Amino acid sequence: MLVCRSRQQHEAISTVTMKHPTKGLSSLLIRGEYSDLEIRCQGKSFRVHRAIVCPASVVLAKECDTAFKEGETRIIEHDQFDAATVERMLYYIYSDDYTVDEVTGSETPWVKGHSDSPFEANEQSTTSLIDGPVYMSAAIAHIRVYAIGEHFQLADLKTLALEKFVHADLRIEIGDFVDIVRAVYGATSSSIDPLRLETLKLALGDIEQLTSDDSFMYAVSVDPHLQEFAATLLPAAIKRTKDGISASTPSFEYELSKVKDELSHVQAEFKALQAKATDAEAVTKTCNDAVGKLKNQLRQKTEELIVARAEAQSTRTANHTLSATNADLQSKLSEAQKAAEAATKRSRADTRALAMQDDLAEDIAELFESWRKCRNCGWKFGVYMEYDDRTSATGLMLRCRTCKCRHYGKVIEE
Repeated sequence: MLVCRSRQQHEAISTVTMKHPTKGLSSLLIRGEYSDLEIRCQGKSFRVHRAIVCPASVVLAKECDTAFKEGETRIIEHDQFDAATVERMLYYIYSDDYTVDEVTGSETPWVKGHSDSPFEANEQSTTSLIDGPVYMSAAIAHIRVYAIGEHFQLADLKTLALEKFVHADLRIEIGDFVDIVRAVYGATSSSIDPLRLETLKLALGDIEQLTSDDSFMYAVSVDPHLQEFAATLLPAAIKRTKDGISASTPSFEYELSKVKDELSHVQAEFKALQAKATDAEAVTKTCNDAVGKLKNQLRQKTEELIVARAEAQSTRTANHTLSATNADLQSKLSEAQKAAEAATKRSRADTRALAMQDDLAEDIAELFESWRKCRNCGWKFGVYMEYDDRTSATGLMLRCRTCKCRHYGKVIEE
């Protein structure tokens, strides 16, 4: 690791306060007593104790020894990892754990502003890590902790970081996954590194989505880390597919055996049904023959019925004609009877008329015989006839043209 001052060291160096550690070392860390080492990174200053950090990491112990021999300043300049990752490592050394916010990727830092904090704020700045500009995803944070554990030979920290990476409730977009792969392959070198293998498992879970994403495929084409990852992913995907096929083969063979048994059973049932169908065909033929005979008989009966209906219709037509003729004859007979009656009446009327004419002639003759001149004016008759019901028979009388005197024949009543 390069140990040199970075550009940020010329800027304000803020002091990071630490969260309460676990029991045992908590009072020592909180009070800051006997702090004899300062680790600076990205403008942040971490005041720790050599007696705690050096036994935990051989690499850190060597850096401390080198720093003291060269300058006796008891300050280690660290620029290989970011300040947040360094803080998590130190937190782990003191407490056997570290925290990461699963949303922002930043952990709740060590308690800041505590009255007993061993780290005093720099006069020029009081910015702590949580207020700083570094906000990484939770997955990236665990990867960096894993890498710093590898660098400082903290095997238990690597194991813890790997567990947190595996069990974290991660919701990673494909673009973020590309960054995760870059971080993993940049932090590790072995193809069988546990962190690489877990990343591979994560990719295999959504390999269809990854391979169908244009941005991921483009990143694979231009990024060496992604290319190395893809070279591992492809064989793993093929192996998983083969393993899946191999695992499903016994089940498939069992299902195939069941299908074969069912097919044999179905074939036996089919043969039985065919035999029944043959018998049914014979019965059907017999039935069809009987039905044919019945149809012929029905056809004959139908034809006979049609003939009978035609004859009945003809008879009904003849009867209707006879009825019409009879009605016509009855009508004519009635008319003849009426005509006869009318003729009889006319004959009687004619007889009466003739009798009346005879009576009239007799009355006229009698009148002219009875009256030769007017009985009133003595004028020889210039008369005309009128009717008067008081005369007998015809009711005729004579009236004088001159004096209008009436002259009756046989007067019934004067």
